[in-house]
Amino acid sequence: MAEKKWKTAITQHVEHETYVRGYRLLDMVGNLSFAQAIYLILKGELPNEAESKMMEAMFVSVIDHGIAPPSVIAARAVASGGNSLNVGVAAGVMAFGSAHGGALEDAMKFIQDGVASGRPVEEIVSEYLSQKKPIPGFGHRYYKEFDPRTKRLMELAKLYGFYGKHCEFAEKVEEEILKQKVRG
Repeated sequence: MAEKKWKTAITQHVEHETYVRGYRLLDMVGNLSFAQAIYLILKGELPNEAESKMMEAMFVSVIDHGIAPPSVIAARAVASGGNSLNVGVAAGVMAFGSAHGGALEDAMKFIQDGVASGRPVEEIVSEYLSQKKPIPGFGHRYYKEFDPRTKRLMELAKLYGFYGKHCEFAEKVEEEILKQKVRG
């Protein structure tokens, strides 16, 4: 039976040195921010200044809520039991799901599908509200009126040239939710 070989375009080892997307890892250390390195891994190229600033802003925006989120509680509880740091971190990550830590995935799918459908925003929102289904990405247990992080990220998306049809759709959904809830 033939031996399976793993292939990736992300990293490689050449003469005992690690390369990431063709860049020597040790040259990256101290010269790229974490966000720039993640962008390189995901996109296969170094970010320009606007891309770098937007990526940094997105990472910073998720540092929120102090000790209250389920993932933090899980990590602290497990670590408090005398477990090692890596076990505590794993417990925190295991607390992620569709309602916490993974909610953004459902929101992005909702936005992508909504834009691709070409349906009027009014119709989409009405469908969710009439069925009393939560609209992915809209509503937050801490931020009742609006999420200030989202507002700031939208401002930066406009500033850095990333505001497009998906951002526009999301803002229209927010406006339509408010309209229909006031009417309803």
